[in-house]
Amino acid sequence: MTQEVLDRAFEPFFTTKDRGRGTGLGLAAVYGFARQSNGGVNISSEPNRGTTVSIFLPFATGEPPVEAPEPTPSKPCAANCTVLLIDDEVDLLEVGSRYLKSLGHIIYIAPDAEAALEILRQHPEVRVAVTDIILGGAMDGVELGREINRIFPSVTVVYSSGFSAHALSGKSMLLGDSLMLQKPYRLFELAGIIERAISQR
Repeated sequence: MTQEVLDRAFEPFFTTKDRGRGTGLGLAAVYGFARQSNGGVNISSEPNRGTTVSIFLPFATGEPPVEAPEPTPSKPCAANCTVLLIDDEVDLLEVGSRYLKSLGHIIYIAPDAEAALEILRQHPEVRVAVTDIILGGAMDGVELGREINRIFPSVTVVYSSGFSAHALSGKSMLLGDSLMLQKPYRLFELAGIIERAISQR
């Protein structure tokens, strides 16, 4: 990498790849993980020589923390709602689908914006669309959400991301008062956001 690229390597959404071929989140996620673990990351890179990324993590001390039991929704989530789940990561689609089916919902899945819009055209019974903000293809999740609001006003859009709404708004992805689901999410979190989306309709 040149020095100019190296200086921005950890910046979320910065990428030298063409649109649709990279999100600029890889090294940003590595940096975030290392800092949250009280560690750090160092990059050494020279054009035509190569790049080395070094991650420094502290030694673990003491006993591992005991996780609190996962809370359950305060009331049963309204069932039989038709939900469209949009994500370009197959594993997350599988997990999300399993969660939603366990709550009694009818599920459709799409890997990108184009497929999602086609499903909505074919299935007007969809009432909630949960979309990842970072999607491959011609539209990202924010652009898709705006299209859904314009074409299918009866559908409530929920955005999901591994980055906070504050970090995303800093990159001009203004979500306003939209519903936001932080990834990775657990069953009770997904249940709660679906309930809120249903109640907003």
